[in-house]
Amino acid sequence: MKLTINEVSGTIDKIAHNHKNKTFSYYDKDDIYQQVWNICIEALPSFRSDRGEVEHFLRCVVKNRLCNIYNSVNRISRCPCNKCDFYDKDTDECTALGKKEKCKRYESYRLSTETQKRLNSCKSYESIPEGENGFYPTPDMNLMADDLYWEIVHSLPDNYTEDFMRMISGERINSFRKADIRIAVREILNGEKTEED
Repeated sequence: MKLTINEVSGTIDKIAHNHKNKTFSYYDKDDIYQQVWNICIEALPSFRSDRGEVEHFLRCVVKNRLCNIYNSVNRISRCPCNKCDFYDKDTDECTALGKKEKCKRYESYRLSTETQKRLNSCKSYESIPEGENGFYPTPDMNLMADDLYWEIVHSLPDNYTEDFMRMISGERINSFRKADIRIAVREILNGEKTEED
């Protein structure tokens, strides 16, 4: 049996309307609606009419893909400290490095969980206030950011400076190197001395 475009689009629209209220994280109703359409259009070429109806096939595909998206957005990451031999549970610190913030694995974990929290609690563009204390930076804020940037560049060890500038410009660098640079920047901002590798 051959399906018409109107039948398929009506089926996809019905499925999308059924799922659009199942919002999560930063996906709103429109995002879910569009995502269901994309999932269905991508899945249609693999549909075989001898194995069942198109609506059942698409509903199964959409359910599985939305579950996968939900799981990827709300993934659970475990703190690496619990498996580390140098972790002291009583003081919640690292016995080898002193502070667990100096550990590359902990730093990656902390940044990952912070990013996840920010993504899951992001605001819509309309809810961000405009003006001096809002979304748009003031000239004073720009000057402070420039001063801070140059202070970091001049205080970083020479072997980090080039990669730091690449990081700031949005280029991709090795995640371990990025964690090292973040630790060094944090030490500069906290007034601590950085150690060269």
